[in-house]
Amino acid sequence: MVLTQLVMVAIMTMTPVHMHGHGAAASGSSSPSTSARCTCRHRCPAGSAVSFAVALALLGVGWNLGLVAGTAIITDAAPPATRARSQGLVDVAVAVSGAAGGGVLVLAVVPGIVGARDRSARR
Repeated sequence: MVLTQLVMVAIMTMTPVHMHGHGAAASGSSSPSTSARCTCRHRCPAGSAVSFAVALALLGVGWNLGLVAGTAIITDAAPPATRARSQGLVDVAVAVSGAAGGGVLVLAVVPGIVGARDRSARR
């Protein structure tokens, strides 16, 4: 579950950056797949918007299956007396991995993007 969350958050953190790099207006919409369909249709090559939407949908399905299956495994494996505590600890680990997945990428990528924008604005 931790790996599922880490991968999903890392990819979704980079989605607006990727869209911007390919000419789409990454507006920070609440649904990147909707944003991809709306903005890539006229700015990206014809097949890329569809591929992008399919890839994001598959990411969502995989994330959902990973969390549901992980929750079921933990629930079945933990004795009733410690089940709530076990699930709570896993939930905390999932939340921390999500923060790490997004935070590491933001720290690694965004300063370069902001710096490039600052340099181009000065010209």
